[in-house]
Amino acid sequence: MNEPEVVQKVHFFLKSQGVEGGAVSRLFTDPHPTLVGIDSLKPFQRFSVDLGHKVFHPDLIAQEPDGESIIAVEAKGSDLNFDWGLTQAEAYQRAVQRSFIAAPAAGLTKSMLLHAQSKGIGVLGVDDAVQILHLPEARSPLFRLYKALIADIGAAAWVVEGGTFLYNLPTHYLVWVTALYRSNLQGARQRLQGYPMPKDWRAALRGAQKLGLVYADGSDVRLTDVGSAVNDLLPATVQEWAQIHQQIKTSRAMTLYEVNRQAAAALRVLLLQDPLVRLVVEGLRSLGPEGGNFAQLARACSRLDRRRAAIFFVKPESLPLRSNDDGQVAWQAMEPQDYRSTTFFQYKSVLKHSGLIAPTSLGAAGTTSYLPERDVWQLLELPGQMKE
Repeated sequence: MNEPEVVQKVHFFLKSQGVEGGAVSRLFTDPHPTLVGIDSLKPFQRFSVDLGHKVFHPDLIAQEPDGESIIAVEAKGSDLNFDWGLTQAEAYQRAVQRSFIAAPAAGLTKSMLLHAQSKGIGVLGVDDAVQILHLPEARSPLFRLYKALIADIGAAAWVVEGGTFLYNLPTHYLVWVTALYRSNLQGARQRLQGYPMPKDWRAALRGAQKLGLVYADGSDVRLTDVGSAVNDLLPATVQEWAQIHQQIKTSRAMTLYEVNRQAAAALRVLLLQDPLVRLVVEGLRSLGPEGGNFAQLARACSRLDRRRAAIFFVKPESLPLRSNDDGQVAWQAMEPQDYRSTTFFQYKSVLKHSGLIAPTSLGAAGTTSYLPERDVWQLLELPGQMKE
């Protein structure tokens, strides 16, 4: 049994039942070249445990059902180097509550189990199924390393679970506030008949949810407290939204900020709750009034928060290829296809309509011809802002 097979079986085990108290709530796989082609292991994300002298990357990182405790797994195949695997698992132990080594059960000896047990490392024996050969007591990790890792997991989950916006025009998201005000989903959809809602209306609803305006769980769809508060700042009828949408759509150079400044201001406030938006704004501010291209923006954001910038700007599959031994992204080695440009394509449009950034070209994000140096980003100077 090779290492990718071990990872797959342990991944399924954690996702279906977990080590204690139920299936894990979140699960990520390291984007090692031997693993990225296995769809069942998605989502991929590289996480780092930085001990100063060396940086380690767990094969699997999971959050237990309590949302606080973290599990790290180091997997080995039949040709396992148990001592090295144990060294890696012991390094992870500094940052997580439980660390495991997983390997084919047939190759695990009693002395190996005793050695792992003496270090507080858990052991998962893998055969047709996964068996917990030793379940360690949860321990307190080093706060600095745990805090960094839990923040990285949150950032990665934000990308995976929140996703990006599907549509360029934010009217598709904001109109849900007007439609759902004092109404349920069925009533909202009736009201929306006067608005040019895309065929995939659920994607538009997810956009409203991403902005924190809507709570949606199956047929239970309603405004959040934020959505109810924002309602007072937005157009009062769906018909007004339809007119705004048509005005923007007819004139491609026009933005929501130009058509309805109050709605754009509400959108800006919502967007500034987003960790990615805040990082982008600060990165652009550090570049000066002229802004910069996408590659320059990524580097500027990395100078502010290198771990989040790696998660937000770099495709997970590219991180092992574009990172140094110390875990830092080698930005000078990045190729156009390494950027997570699809995360930013609709984001750029929504930011533009809110009045946060200047209405520069969207570029060709997400295509094989994408050139980051031609994708220009610049903060929009709003009336009343103090100049640097």
